[in-house]
Amino acid sequence: MHYKLVKGNEVVDALAELSCVKYNRLVKRPLRCGEDESPGGVITSDGSTIYHVDGWAELDGYDTVHLFEISKVEYDALREQLDSNVIPEDNSLEEPAEEEEKTAAQILKEQIDKVAKQAAGFAGAPEDAFVATQNYVKGSVIIVGGGVYKTIRNIEKGAKIVPYLNVLQTNLSEMISEN
Repeated sequence: MHYKLVKGNEVVDALAELSCVKYNRLVKRPLRCGEDESPGGVITSDGSTIYHVDGWAELDGYDTVHLFEISKVEYDALREQLDSNVIPEDNSLEEPAEEEEKTAAQILKEQIDKVAKQAAGFAGAPEDAFVATQNYVKGSVIIVGGGVYKTIRNIEKGAKIVPYLNVLQTNLSEMISEN
């Protein structure tokens, strides 16, 4: 397995294997240990630095890093950069930007627009106003202003679309249950 050590947003090391350490109270310093011995940190690949690993046992006095398992390909690329004294950036720890809070009306409008677009494949092209831009036969589905309507009479191109006269408002679940 291969690993990367990330401090802040920088990759500080890439490891082909883990050299773990834990604090030994008897000698009052960290000593090497196995991964199964509750380690607190790791030693860098060149053996020069010990880092505390976030989420592991306490290891006071050492900088904390995040440890990520990576592929061999990513390890090789990172190792090449680190060996060339290039410090690669890593954005694994950044929080995704929060969207602005939306009002209930904005959320509802987005949902209606989404349903209208999805229904457009099932129904005719959405109409911008209550005027037919094409001929509709009885039983057609029309979308007008985000509302879904079923035609109850034929409507000619250019004619007004009038609820309860030539269309009835419906929803797709009603349309599907009728079939």
